[in-house]
Amino acid sequence: MIALGATACAAGMFLAALLSWSRLAEAMALDGWLPSTVARRSKRTGTPTSAVVLGGALSTLFLGLGLKRLVEIYVLLYGAALLLEFAALVSLRVREPALPRPFRVPGGVLGCALLSVPPALLLAVAGWTGRDDPGAFGLSALQVALALAATGPAWWAILPRGRSRRATGAG
Repeated sequence: MIALGATACAAGMFLAALLSWSRLAEAMALDGWLPSTVARRSKRTGTPTSAVVLGGALSTLFLGLGLKRLVEIYVLLYGAALLLEFAALVSLRVREPALPRPFRVPGGVLGCALLSVPPALLLAVAGWTGRDDPGAFGLSALQVALALAATGPAWWAILPRGRSRRATGAG
């Protein structure tokens, strides 16, 4: 019974993650970052079914990686995204120093920059430990994470400018 409950819990958590991810894919399609078919919704339930199918298909690509490698990739990608948030914090502090904020990080620009040091060190350690352990397709977790992270800038570079409907107010 415990194994059955754990299986149901894992399936429920996967479906919740898949459905929440589908909203991101739908928003990207509405903004013109993905094909408009990804934003198509079911007439009966209102669910973005194309985005759910896309998420399921992408999930199957990573099934053979194993839990350890998936966690390593997740940590590397999440850590990189966190460092981008810190970079945005520092950039905003430099560009808009008088912008009203609900709270301020003490220490000015230097204080904001120093906040990024511990996560950057942890990210470096995670990348270092996952650098040589070959997994699926002979790639390490670091190589897979770098390849996945590179898809964003590459996609942005090939996407025609002015395509976003939300940014132009047309959508």
